[in-house]
Amino acid sequence: MSWTRLDDLWTERDDLAGLDYPDRWHYLALIQACSRRGALTGELRTIDARRASDHPDPDRAQRNLIAAGLIEPTAQGIRVIEIADHVPPPSVRDASTRAAERKRRQRAHEAGDHHLCLPERCPLAPGPRDIDRDNPRDPGTGQDRTGEDYKVTGEGPVELTTSEPYNPAIYDETGQDRAWFDGTPVAVPGSGVRFRDAS
Repeated sequence: MSWTRLDDLWTERDDLAGLDYPDRWHYLALIQACSRRGALTGELRTIDARRASDHPDPDRAQRNLIAAGLIEPTAQGIRVIEIADHVPPPSVRDASTRAAERKRRQRAHEAGDHHLCLPERCPLAPGPRDIDRDNPRDPGTGQDRTGEDYKVTGEGPVELTTSEPYNPAIYDETGQDRAWFDGTPVAVPGSGVRFRDAS
């Protein structure tokens, strides 16, 4: 749904007084077309500007509106000059977006889907992992290794060892091992040999 703002004295404007009723109607229809299409710059294609109202001669109406200083021609069509006075302000547009998001969350929540719920409003909402410095709940390391695959060799750097040497030919460009699914043993750096699960 779109809406258009008009000042209480809009119909008494001097620049509209010199226009006949069909031209004023066409101007209002151009404003409505911008609002409906979300054309916040006020620009409309020529074909859309002609079809904006049921004016019998929209080209004449547009010439009269240009002469009155209400619209201006552009490369693609026309531009309503004072469109910012008529379309919803940014605060209303943002509120509308937020209201749609709230409604989407509400519908999902009522359907039992809590992935959109906010943690402060729904106890079933997914939230950030609760990690307390003194009492971490499985913070994880981001690594799937046990640490046993590493051995320190003297004073130098840590050396990675596996039961088989690293073979880059078995990995695709994403780093995933291609042989994992066909049961072939695969040497994965840092975790030894892996086999496909037979279950």
